[in-house]
Amino acid sequence: MYRPAQFREDRKPILAAAIKELQFASLITFTGQQLLASHIPVLLKGEEGSFRLEGHVARGNPQWKQLDRSIEALALFVGPHSYVSPSWYATKNKHQRVVPTWNYISVHVNGPLSVIDDPQWLLRHVKELTDHNELDRDMPWSIDDAPREFIEQLCGGIVGFSMEVRQMEGTWKMAQHKSKADRMGVIHGLRLSDSDSSQSVASVMTRLEEERL
Repeated sequence: MYRPAQFREDRKPILAAAIKELQFASLITFTGQQLLASHIPVLLKGEEGSFRLEGHVARGNPQWKQLDRSIEALALFVGPHSYVSPSWYATKNKHQRVVPTWNYISVHVNGPLSVIDDPQWLLRHVKELTDHNELDRDMPWSIDDAPREFIEQLCGGIVGFSMEVRQMEGTWKMAQHKSKADRMGVIHGLRLSDSDSSQSVASVMTRLEEERL
């Protein structure tokens, strides 16, 4: 991933927290003949130095049939992102030497994949994935609410994988290289948007401003 120095994020706790929050990954593999991609929710397990991603794909998805530990995979996570108008920069009124850009967060994870085709592992994985996403609900749903044979039948239609995390890197492109006046102008402009993504970018930029203090 191209990462200018001012936008690099290499702190493992920050990257791990982003993955756990974003959760939805583009899983990309190259077999030597073709690129394959799947878009799936994953769970980050373990701790720094021994992280792994766990997920699953549909059994009908041909990607899993070409996975083994000799193939390096890329899991791509994209966080909040938004268009940035040059009209929001304070310096626009001084010299007009401003252009549009895009603010975004992304995390790339590289490592080998192992296929897991074990009914008990898949059942545990689906339960854990569900519980993780139902945690904050007033009336959380559990796979235990559904008939056991129904869940087991559905689990027969998926294949799991575990990805050893060998490299984890991130980009937080949030106008860090701009003046404070320009950064505050961008935050103000984003706050005026009805877009949830723009509001999220504004929140990230605000948090970064607080870290500068």
